[in-house]
Amino acid sequence: MNFTHINATAAAQHVLFIDPIGLVANKAKLTGTVAPTSCSFGSAEIFNDWLKSTKVTFKGINYKVSQLAQQAELFSFYKAWGKGVIVQEETPLDYERNTPNNPNILTFACEIAMTKTSGFSMIVQANTQISLTFYMQEEMGQLVIAND
Repeated sequence: MNFTHINATAAAQHVLFIDPIGLVANKAKLTGTVAPTSCSFGSAEIFNDWLKSTKVTFKGINYKVSQLAQQAELFSFYKAWGKGVIVQEETPLDYERNTPNNPNILTFACEIAMTKTSGFSMIVQANTQISLTFYMQEEMGQLVIAND
């Protein structure tokens, strides 16, 4: 499953990639966020609709950037419920790089469960393009690998 975001503006953008029922944006008070430019599911909205009834685990992430400085931006994973939200921030540069020959690509393993009350966002710097490929496993055990 792949998300792409192209920020062609002169200012950074806060991109909300995943928020199936809108609870994350509400509880984390995320205002002024934008949707990703594209998603291999057809749109982020279609993926979020699918995630309303499915639990998946991200098993790995392939993170490609047009500007190396973008790699320092945090990944923010959210888990929301009626009374609040927990935010887990991850620094992509803290993970072991599996792609040493291309400094613009980070590929790493992770284990992050996503449900209808989960979310994912990050800041995309000005004049920067990013591509995120999530390798997912559905709760039922069927492995879903994104097309790159």
